[in-house]
Amino acid sequence: MKHKSIFYAMFFFVVLLLPQVAMAYSFFETSPSGHKLYYSIVGNNAIVTYKEYGEGDTSMVGDIVIPSSAGGYNVIGIGSRAFYHCTGISSVTMPNTITRIDADAFAGCTGLTSVTIPENVTSLSNAFSGCTNLTTVYYNATNCTDTYMPFAEADFSGNYISSITTAIIGNNIQVIPDDLFGGCVQLTTVAIPPSVTTIGAAFWRCSNLTNINIPLSVTTIKEQAFQYSGLTSVSIPSSVNRIGYNAFAHCHNLTTVFYSMDSCIYNYQYGSSLYGGMFEDCENLSTVHLGSSVRYIPPYTFYGCTGLYSIDIPDGVRVIQNNTFGNCTGLHSVHLGNAVARIESKAFDGCSSLAAINFPRTLTHIGSEAFQNCSGLIYATFPDALKVINYKAFYGCSGLTDITIGSGDPLLSIGQQAFFNCDNITVIHSKTINPPVLSGTVFSAASNITVYVPCGTLAAYNSEWNHFSNIIETANIFMLTVESDDETMGYVEIIRQPTCQNFFAEIKATANDGYCFSHWQDGNTTNPRMVEMWHDTTLVAYFDVVSGIDNLSYEDFRIWSDNSQIHIRGAVGVPVNIYDVIGHRIVANTTITDDEAVFHVDRSGVYIVKMDGRPIWKVVVTK
Repeated sequence: MKHKSIFYAMFFFVVLLLPQVAMAYSFFETSPSGHKLYYSIVGNNAIVTYKEYGEGDTSMVGDIVIPSSAGGYNVIGIGSRAFYHCTGISSVTMPNTITRIDADAFAGCTGLTSVTIPENVTSLSNAFSGCTNLTTVYYNATNCTDTYMPFAEADFSGNYISSITTAIIGNNIQVIPDDLFGGCVQLTTVAIPPSVTTIGAAFWRCSNLTNINIPLSVTTIKEQAFQYSGLTSVSIPSSVNRIGYNAFAHCHNLTTVFYSMDSCIYNYQYGSSLYGGMFEDCENLSTVHLGSSVRYIPPYTFYGCTGLYSIDIPDGVRVIQNNTFGNCTGLHSVHLGNAVARIESKAFDGCSSLAAINFPRTLTHIGSEAFQNCSGLIYATFPDALKVINYKAFYGCSGLTDITIGSGDPLLSIGQQAFFNCDNITVIHSKTINPPVLSGTVFSAASNITVYVPCGTLAAYNSEWNHFSNIIETANIFMLTVESDDETMGYVEIIRQPTCQNFFAEIKATANDGYCFSHWQDGNTTNPRMVEMWHDTTLVAYFDVVSGIDNLSYEDFRIWSDNSQIHIRGAVGVPVNIYDVIGHRIVANTTITDDEAVFHVDRSGVYIVKMDGRPIWKVVVTK
């Protein structure tokens, strides 16, 4: 009897509810299109609703026009399931009084092929699910803040279903709200007008969307905006100054990025939870163009982009942020710009193919685990300015064989295990007079490494670097580079190397026929020249073209030769330099004081005469 009593009670309760479900509307009225529409009164307004049992009037066919007012009320919304499964509807026209379109309002309306969202809509739920022939959306809502997958749905397996192929954003739209086209897997065309300033998380899982034009008006791209989309290339304009985590993450077809943001505010963390980078796990991304004005690349930006082969960092970037290129296992070469001062923790962690990277002279700090497990790295040359190599910075760089430490001051500090498990290192060139400070065990195979240090520093290194058994003083610790500004005019050579007893190297510039040595890049004109080697040095020789012949005149002066003499007339007050044919200067910056100056030479041959403000002349001297 107890079970029967419960049954009767439940039956009575359901019966009481039936009239409320059956009579959901407050009144009905014929619309301008001739259709009987049903309305519920909400405050002083009305919304379109269903007739009975939570379903629209499935007998309705053709083009529906919803009025702006009915029964003396402003029509402000389309209620839930108002046109549910009205498969005969071919179009719907909504007035600008509409502010809300509720869940399932047009669900299952398979006759709809396009829809226009009015400008005053502020709430747009999953209203068009099951509209399998709806392909085009005209979106004009200027202040819509409440949206959730209005044009897509997910099945029980988590697959997204949508028939939308084209989205036209109205010319007055400033914000494209979150989830607006999320899950629209058939979407191929999106038109974003130059009025838009913010792109929300609006295009995630749009797997057939291959291209998007982001106008210069856009300043904000929110988190997950294009995550898992089908984009193959994207250009982020310089106007963007704020971008959210995972904005383009997991775009598996993305191959090319044009990145022009000067700098931006980037959030890859929400509370205590860590989210992903801008292009994280875009494994087919192979080409990245960073604009010359770029100053900031956020953390995790290219994390896991395994197809990226090389990257050039512009000169405006000062910091390589943490994990920016982490696990880019295909990254082979990196060129750091001339302003990079810091490489933060894990910046290149796991880049196992990285074989070449330059460390610019501005670099002062390498963070912990910055190059951990970069097993393809063969050598590392650190600049004079470097102050810190942090904990495990190069841990597991098993391909590393050669390290060069700059000669900077203050002292370089190398963190614990910075070069641990780098067991193929055989040579360290340390150019600093004061041994770098080693924090604990830095090298795991110190006994196998030969360390070359500057002359006079052996005792200090033996004391501070006592883990190493083979430390050698050498005068050749510093690099001397000599170059010709134009090798068709002449060449340069090192004719004597420095030693620990004599720190001077000797260099010589030799002019080719028809040319003469002019000067070194620092203005020095001595040739051959002695160079003191206490730091890395590069010197470039400049040459000039020789013109003229024996016995010549120019304006008010004359040059000629007579036996073993060179005569110059009419050049009082003019400095003169005379060189032999191989570049030795035999007369150096001598100011002419007589109307006719006479210069004696030792032997016959061709001599070069240079006077300020006048051509360079070649004079033949015979005895």
